[in-house]
Amino acid sequence: MVANKNPTKATALPVHYEVVINTTQLKKDEIEHLTYHQCYSYFGFQGPIKVPACVMYAHKLAYYALDNKIVDKKNVGKINPVFANNIYFI
Repeated sequence: MVANKNPTKATALPVHYEVVINTTQLKKDEIEHLTYHQCYSYFGFQGPIKVPACVMYAHKLAYYALDNKIVDKKNVGKINPVFANNIYFI
């Protein structure tokens, strides 16, 4: 799948997506359509991105948590007790 329609300044870079378990009632073409539009809804970049926005935001949030010591790199999944009762946003 190619995230953008017709690149004028670069070569199209197709990305392989794979649905492991579909717990929704969405059909294959609906998932493709949703993924395509997610590639245009990332606020950190003007054009299309090759990874859906929700994945980019999760990546950004994970690095934010690591950089600000909200999570401990050695104990992945355990939240720093100082930040346990706070809500953090991107």
